[in-house]
Amino acid sequence: MSDDEFTAKTKFISKLGLSLHACGATSHRIEKHLNKLTRMLGINGDFLIAPTSITCVYWRDDPSNQTNIIKRVHPGGGDLGRLEQLDSLIEQFQSNKLNFHEMSESLDKVLNRPKCYSPHILGVSWMVGSFFFSTLLSRSSYDACVASIVSIIIFYLIEFCAKRERFDNLTEIIATGVSGILISIIASFGVPINIPFCLLSSIIVLVPGLSITVALSEIASRELLSGTCRFVDAVMSLFKLYLGALIGVGLGSLLFTNSDANTLHNIQNLPTWIIWPAVIMLATAISIALNIHPKFLCWCLLSSIIAFLVSHYGTLHFNQTTGVLLGAFAAGIFSNLFANILNSPASMVLTTGIIFLVPGSKTYIILNAWITGEQMVTDTPNATQAFLIFISLVGGLLLSNAIVPTRKSL
Repeated sequence: MSDDEFTAKTKFISKLGLSLHACGATSHRIEKHLNKLTRMLGINGDFLIAPTSITCVYWRDDPSNQTNIIKRVHPGGGDLGRLEQLDSLIEQFQSNKLNFHEMSESLDKVLNRPKCYSPHILGVSWMVGSFFFSTLLSRSSYDACVASIVSIIIFYLIEFCAKRERFDNLTEIIATGVSGILISIIASFGVPINIPFCLLSSIIVLVPGLSITVALSEIASRELLSGTCRFVDAVMSLFKLYLGALIGVGLGSLLFTNSDANTLHNIQNLPTWIIWPAVIMLATAISIALNIHPKFLCWCLLSSIIAFLVSHYGTLHFNQTTGVLLGAFAAGIFSNLFANILNSPASMVLTTGIIFLVPGSKTYIILNAWITGEQMVTDTPNATQAFLIFISLVGGLLLSNAIVPTRKSL
């Protein structure tokens, strides 16, 4: 192998690692995937992936003669559609459908390819997701309509902030602040809405419950550096969201005296059967928001339904903690079978499945009770309950990986 060929391979692997990180893949999955790729390319490598940095080490025969690449990065987002495309690229190389040169060119094409959905469709998915999450939360048509309207405004506001670097660390505060003001304006006209429920539903996509679950899963897998960094980042995002909510609702109550953030209207004018259509529509909206290709939407929807049903009936027959554990276990088994049979990333359908089990809204409600002393719901969960749910999620995923291991690294 010539020096130029060795350099080209190391650059390709590093670029792929950065791309997978940007898609939101977990650290241990990226490391496993890159180690597999280095063996396929006939070189040696070792990797240390963290939410804020990537370290790649390469060598040929002599371990003391290494090439080191260190890159500072920001925590990745959730682009599962591009993650699947990158995985497919490596699969084509492994099956000899592409040579290394063609794979390198295809990588650039994948990275420059637009998302599966236009920004307007993504905005509609946010609106639909907020509407049906609010439906599950309060079963009030007033809350659902207001949350969906505000969420589409927040989506375009976040798109605006993403293009301006100075707003990078203020996105969560700005989004929840604007949401609180807008909802307070609507409430000042006498619309019987529950401001805390509407606020939570309008920013539910931003609540980092899934990130906390992934962080605890990495810590349980002894990926201590990555897991700890990811957990701290998720907790800080949660605090930013709540700080913005306090500012927004506070300004709204000050400027519009008719809006009382602590008044809850017990209006449940939606029928109970709406829960099942809400689960289906919410799962679809989440899948679109994660940029999952339309051909995989049915599998992601099935994963969500399995997780929700198993968790629901497990809670009825046992308790909530056991129900979540069984739901996570079922979602993990399904995603690993999906990966082994269809040769696609398990994390794609797993993410959409466990997102119904993640107590992100519970952590927000607990934070509200801690700081303000006000209860958004009469049976506000305590921190122990939320922690047990997170642990149950992690336990269910670990059990599913032990019983039905996946051949896929992603």
